[in-house]
Amino acid sequence: MAGKNIAKLYASSLVEISHKGNILAQVEEEIQYIHELFSENAELFGFFTARGISKVRKRNIVKNVFGDNLGKFTVNLLNIMIDNDRESEILKLRDEFKEEIDRIKNIQKVTIVSSTELSSQIKDKVINIFKEKLKKDISLQENTDSAILGGIIIKYDDLVIDGSLAKDLKKLKNNLLNSKIGSEVAYED
Repeated sequence: MAGKNIAKLYASSLVEISHKGNILAQVEEEIQYIHELFSENAELFGFFTARGISKVRKRNIVKNVFGDNLGKFTVNLLNIMIDNDRESEILKLRDEFKEEIDRIKNIQKVTIVSSTELSSQIKDKVINIFKEKLKKDISLQENTDSAILGGIIIKYDDLVIDGSLAKDLKKLKNNLLNSKIGSEVAYED
């Protein structure tokens, strides 16, 4: 959790500066580029996060590898992360950056999980309900999971609304196991 908060602080600062400089879209592309590069190249990420390599050498790598591909705000951020020994937070930066952009644009991410793919009418209905309730634009992500058997699970922020058949069946099972039949207690086989 602490790592997420650190990445969030860096992302928040970068979003604020790039938003004021009207280069938010450019910086977002740069952060995506960095994320992909480090995700796909474990050797480069390992070098960058290694404790035995000097900060000067890492800063030179940033200058030589990224210098022509990144703007000064993004290069400065990488150098600050190096100076503060926060290189390991780089892969968390992209998601935190996107969350900060959504916050600025008043967009709420909502994830809906169902056992089968939902129709566009149901998706639109969910979007409209949450848009009205939260007074935000909604970014809907749909996932399918046959294990929930039916119904839906909706997640946003730290809230989970579980309307799945699997949850209802589990609740029913627990109620039956905990109820008394005559003077006997019901047990599961």
